[in-house]
Amino acid sequence: TSTEVPLPGPAESLRKIGERGRATSAEGLLLRTSLADGDADIRAAAAWSLTQVPAVAQSSIADLTKALGDADHVVRGLAAIALRKQVLPDR
Repeated sequence: TSTEVPLPGPAESLRKIGERGRATSAEGLLLRTSLADGDADIRAAAAWSLTQVPAVAQSSIADLTKALGDADHVVRGLAAIALRKQVLPDR
């Protein structure tokens, strides 16, 4: 039997950006555009990563504000946290 390691899916790839705590400009754009993806897991992964990468969240305020109206409660909550961190960065 072969032991294949599965490749990370799109949501996991977005979470990896947040785990690093920094993003390239291309990754920042990917996070922002992923907030509008059709898959709630991808939107949630992008929103979570934006809670971890404040520099990108700062340039994503309009996208995060729009995500406050997302159909998924997890996305809405994570967007709120990312926005709060912009106003109260030490919390």
